[in-house]
Amino acid sequence: MKKHSENSQELNIVQKIVGLGENSIQKSYYPKLQEKINELEIEKEKYLSIFNNAINGIFRIDFEGFVYEANPAFAKILGYDSPDDVKNKLNIKELLMENSINWKKIIEELILKSYIYHYQLEIKRKDHATRWLSVNLSITGNNEKFIEGFAEDISEKKGMEERLFHSQKMDAIGQLAGGVAHDFNNMLSGILGAADMLEKHVDVIGKSYLDVIVQASERAADLVSKLLTFGRKTKPDLVSLNINKVIDNSVAILERSINKKIVIDRKFIAGHSFVKGDESQLQNIFINMGINAGHAMPNGGSLVFTTSNVIIGENLHNYDPDVSPGEYVEITVTDTGTGIDSRNIDKIFEPFFTTKEIGKGTGLGLSAVYGIVKEHKGAIYVNSKLGEGTSFNIYFPVVEAVNKSENYVETASLNGGVVLVADDEEINLTIINAILEDLNFKVFSASNGKDALELFKKHIDDIDVVFLDMFMPKMDGKETFRQIRSLKSDAKVVIASGLVKDDKDNDLVNEGVSGYLYKPFRKNEIARLLFDLLN
Repeated sequence: MKKHSENSQELNIVQKIVGLGENSIQKSYYPKLQEKINELEIEKEKYLSIFNNAINGIFRIDFEGFVYEANPAFAKILGYDSPDDVKNKLNIKELLMENSINWKKIIEELILKSYIYHYQLEIKRKDHATRWLSVNLSITGNNEKFIEGFAEDISEKKGMEERLFHSQKMDAIGQLAGGVAHDFNNMLSGILGAADMLEKHVDVIGKSYLDVIVQASERAADLVSKLLTFGRKTKPDLVSLNINKVIDNSVAILERSINKKIVIDRKFIAGHSFVKGDESQLQNIFINMGINAGHAMPNGGSLVFTTSNVIIGENLHNYDPDVSPGEYVEITVTDTGTGIDSRNIDKIFEPFFTTKEIGKGTGLGLSAVYGIVKEHKGAIYVNSKLGEGTSFNIYFPVVEAVNKSENYVETASLNGGVVLVADDEEINLTIINAILEDLNFKVFSASNGKDALELFKKHIDDIDVVFLDMFMPKMDGKETFRQIRSLKSDAKVVIASGLVKDDKDNDLVNEGVSGYLYKPFRKNEIARLLFDLLN
């Protein structure tokens, strides 16, 4: 740009000299001057072409911040139609966001350093959208100083960096949660097991207190399971689910994570409430929508989840080919928040679109919701007005309900036997031993896999079932299982785990592990497992 400026000045001087007339200079110089003029004209056109067609913004600004010169790309970056809309009219200082570097500090740094300096600035465009710019600035000029520079819109790149950082943070949290869940579920197993064993030793009042202990422990275990399930990155496992129960589970998480001033209500009107879906992904939908609603109600309000049944005909099918005619569950999610501007209503499902402040949203929440709904052969629509709240309508096809029998076994139906238990948690060993003895089983116990293997060798013909904790010192559950099966190929071995129920070790499943027992477990779960294995 500086080169272009100097060439223009030189061209003007040459033209003035020529304008003095042929009599003022020797005629022999005239052809050379004309040739120089032509060269400069060509060079001028070349630089103008580069200036006007550059992908990145090129600009010149005075020290007060007013745009003195700009190319079309720079005007477009700022949200304007042409350079004429910004030249001598727009002040860059008015566009800088509060968290960006101060304009005065930029000037001071440029004067002190006296070379090209790089900045990342956040600005607010003409349409009030915020964008991140990467700019290279330098001071030019002799008598009159200007700031010249190049600008590139790096908003998408910044968004990718933030999403990568968020993903890495979530991975770290997921690993931490997995470790915490294992230890936490170990403790809950002891609490619930002890409560089961105490039940027949207390009176009615004591029983009521035991019920409180059991309910609180089960809620704690359920919360750990939900958080782990919600954070998983697995392929969709589509099964028949009661959507009312999925919403209930999602609300349980939302009640602990959004503004306590927001009242969350559920209205389950749907008589046919089973859909085919992945529970983790469906929870993702409702938690995302609940968090969005919470941001729209900073001073509190109402959030209502309603389910009902509707028949969808050809009209909606023609409008949305992914939706086939038939019976659907309609889930309506309504809030009393600030609402969505009509100018943005058509963009809310687009990836990376967000109207939230920095740090309050990546623009991926509703696009993820839209993607999950489509994966489940459903549809989603939105109605909103500024100041009047927002309502989302989601439709999923109805499927047949699945009736699951209660896993209950009478103690009398067990004939006893011998069980080897290996667990490094003393509280679990104590409680499992007590439960097994109460179920008329003889118990051998070990605190690690190596000791368990020695006990198995010693009593190989007597032991009916082996319970192994997955994570133990000296020898873990997987290695202990393989060593036991090498000694007795038909040994019945159960793996106890504190992780979520679909975290089975596929290698062990393929090698014939007899079952999994998930912590925290109850007395009746152990009874059911033993009944299935021994009968």
